[in-house]
Amino acid sequence: MQDHIILSADTIASLSDELKAELAVRLGLTIASPAPPQTFGDEEVAEIGIQSARAFLQGCSERTAEILALMVGLGDTFSLRELEKAAKAKPGGLRGVWTGLTKRIRTITGDPDAVLIDWSGPDEDGDYRGRLAAVSLDALRRAFAEG
Repeated sequence: MQDHIILSADTIASLSDELKAELAVRLGLTIASPAPPQTFGDEEVAEIGIQSARAFLQGCSERTAEILALMVGLGDTFSLRELEKAAKAKPGGLRGVWTGLTKRIRTITGDPDAVLIDWSGPDEDGDYRGRLAAVSLDALRRAFAEG
């Protein structure tokens, strides 16, 4: 016996990006990420595939993995303030996480200058926006969905 679920297009459109990505993975579909906004800096962010994403997550602390999952769940770009709020962290309270993510991406890539996040800002409200490379974002989504 096979299980079936029927969802309308309106229902799917109302789902979070994270849930849409997980459904796509379960169905064997690939979701193309839109091009990143042009407002970001020229920082070249690391691109990792699914195997590297799995290895990346295995070496992360629980807190770092938790924050990374929140980042990935917020979509192609994320607001630092939004992320701090979702993580129940005080402003500036994620500094240790950024250090952990930077060390981890440099270990995984073997590149001493690699960065995982491209930051822009501050904007007029003093907020920063971050983005991951589309390839890395997709790989991390898939790795989290497996885990």
